[in-house]
Amino acid sequence: MIRIFLILLFSFFFFLEGLAQKKSFYPEGTQNKNKNSTNKVREYEKDEYQYKSIYYSAIKEKSLENYDKAIKLFLKCTKLNENNPAAYYETARLYNLLQDDKLSVKYSKISYNLDKSNKWYAEFYAQSLFSIYDFYEAQKVYKTLIKNDIENEDYYLDLARVYLYDNKLKTAINTYNDLE
Repeated sequence: MIRIFLILLFSFFFFLEGLAQKKSFYPEGTQNKNKNSTNKVREYEKDEYQYKSIYYSAIKEKSLENYDKAIKLFLKCTKLNENNPAAYYETARLYNLLQDDKLSVKYSKISYNLDKSNKWYAEFYAQSLFSIYDFYEAQKVYKTLIKNDIENEDYYLDLARVYLYDNKLKTAINTYNDLE
């Protein structure tokens, strides 16, 4: 008798357990939204992981002086994330090492425009502009650098040098006076 009672009891609980899982705690339609947002997060994390993996591989190739391979990897990074200025900046620096000034300016301009508050991007962009004799744009970038960091004497000296090369001697002298 006890056996039959135990068998009935276990089968009853087994039956109830199956019924308990059929209803969802969440209202209808919200589960799909959560799955979609979870999928988007996973996709973003996957893309971010892929970007970082390629970026660090490019840094490695750069340090091994495989510049062409590093450029290809950095350009791949720019395709994965067009809004991250670091890959553009590194590409510009590599083109500068390879003495391709036009491409160096192209990529340094993109990195500067994506993050104008980064002084390294701005300095490199101004130097790149100076190397292709675009003194007007170089003056604007150096003025912005001076506005952001008034205490940095190097910016004043670089701006004065740009004025000298642009035959603006009085403006160069005024820049030296501002330095004092």
